[in-house]
This record gives sequence, structure tokens and C-alpha cells, in this order.
Amino acid sequence: MSRLARSLFVAALVLAAPIARAAPESGVPADALKGDMTLGNPRARVQVVEYASASCPHCAAFNAEVFPRFKKKYIDSGQVHYTLREMLTGPQEE
Repeated sequence: MSRLARSLFVAALVLAAPIARAAPESGVPADALKGDMTLGNPRARVQVVEYASASCPHCAAFNAEVFPRFKKKYIDSGQVHYTLREMLTGPQEE
């Protein structure tokens, strides 16, 4: 794993603040918002919420380089329920 990918992964975990808690009986997290994009087992003990922007190069790098491994290891195995919430940001200037 490249240094950038490792840094992005650690930053995403810290920023996402995964919280281990029991899922409600309905299987829908208590803090779910209408329009949330989710993956994985809604009854998983770990709920990860990521705030990302489509125009952010850091978010794009995380999505391309780190997220596929995170999804395979944690979401697809049923250990994590993942929620993506879009965060609007302005275009990145160079």
C-alpha cells in the first residue's frame, strides 16, 4: 500500500469515526437520513459514515485506491454497515 493510500485510509477511518454499537431491531440505523447511500449489513455492530465530495481529489483517490479493499474486507463480510453522505464543496483550483 502506498504511503498516500495508507494516509488516506487512516484519515478516512478517523474522520468517519466508526462507532461500534448494537443495531436497532428494525435493521435501520437510528441516525439514518432519507437519501443516504448505504452498503452492507444494516445490523452490523460497526456503522461507518463517510462524508465525501465528488469534486474533491482526496475523496476520489480514497474511492479509487482504498475503498475497494475496505469494502471487500469489512462491508462484504458483514462486519460493517457503510453509509456515504455527499458533502458539497467548490471546484478544486490548481
